[in-house]
Amino acid sequence: MSPYRVIDYDSGPERGDEAVKNEWADKGYRLDQVARRSTYEWPLIFLKRVHFRQRQVS
Repeated sequence: MSPYRVIDYDSGPERGDEAVKNEWADKGYRLDQVARRSTYEWPLIFLKRVHFRQRQVS
């Protein structure tokens, strides 16, 4: 399974992207790249966060 997710985002003239970023952050993703397709269309590329647990060495 790819760690990347591409979301087509249409910002419209008055909308912000904070809600979309927060929604995907809650799912464990962070915004990695934004590509401009047109004035209001933006593919947002999210990357899955990977958490490594540190092992304690005695």
